[in-house]
Amino acid sequence: MIQRKQTLFLLLAGLFMGLACALPWMDYLQRTPQRSFELRAYGVFTEAGLPVADMPLTVPFVWLYAFVAVACLVVVFLYRDRPRQARFTRTLYLLMLGCFAGQVLAHRSVASYLGPATDLDTTWLPGFFIVLAAGVSTWLAERGIRADEALVKSMDRLR
Repeated sequence: MIQRKQTLFLLLAGLFMGLACALPWMDYLQRTPQRSFELRAYGVFTEAGLPVADMPLTVPFVWLYAFVAVACLVVVFLYRDRPRQARFTRTLYLLMLGCFAGQVLAHRSVASYLGPATDLDTTWLPGFFIVLAAGVSTWLAERGIRADEALVKSMDRLR
């Protein structure tokens, strides 16, 4: 059943989670002294691309996002057991929501480390919100799985 629409949504969610690992999330610009930083899934980096050693991320986002991306791809192959596939898909989009909350906490932590808000300009990049797009895609996949299950049950009633 690779041709189902929820398969496309799950593959898209896996792609989005992979992109969330690769794309930068936030840009920070300190005014005094004039420095620029970038928040990514695997740490905080200076404008030269060097990691900032005393600002490590406490949550291993790269591993978490890689796990969720692979899980999205694995859930595609659970099409023979739709109720289980729907449960796993629901768990995935709740996990993605938790990942987004972790991103927000990481942003707040880095911003507080870099200095007061009056001295810091932040720029939200698309990589920050791509996890929400993956969550929406997974939610749509779960809706499609539930619709397929309802269709199968209605066909069983007709027999």
